[in-house]
Order: sequence, then structure tokens, then C-alpha cells
Amino acid sequence: MKEILGILGGMGPLASAEFLKTIYDFNVGDVEQDSPICVLYSDPTIPDRTDAIISGTEDIVFDWGSTRW
Repeated sequence: MKEILGILGGMGPLASAEFLKTIYDFNVGDVEQDSPICVLYSDPTIPDRTDAIISGTEDIVFDWGSTRW
């Protein structure tokens, strides 16, 4: 079985998709089935980390993650 590349989003949904596109642009073989296996997890509903850090409310980010799963 081929290795799987996991990509955890966090740059924004469009930037994450563009990053994944770049992986495929540079790694497509002679046949599509030779391309890397990639899994992208991108969830734009995560609270803004920068705002949370600046305002001292980092717990909203941590709490969000613990309630999602």
C-alpha cells in the first residue's frame, strides 16, 4: 500500500486547496493512479487563533477542538 500524505489545513480553505493542487501539479506520474494519496482536513469554522491569542481567550480554540470530536 502507498503511503498517505495528511494535510492539516490552517492557512484558510482556498490556500489549503491551492497547496494540495501544488502537490498534484508536481507529482502526477504517467497515469493518474500513480499520484500521491492525500487527505486534506480543512475546517474554516475554527475560531480565529490570532484574535484568541491577542485577546487572551485561547481557551475558545482549545474548547472548540475538544467539542468537535
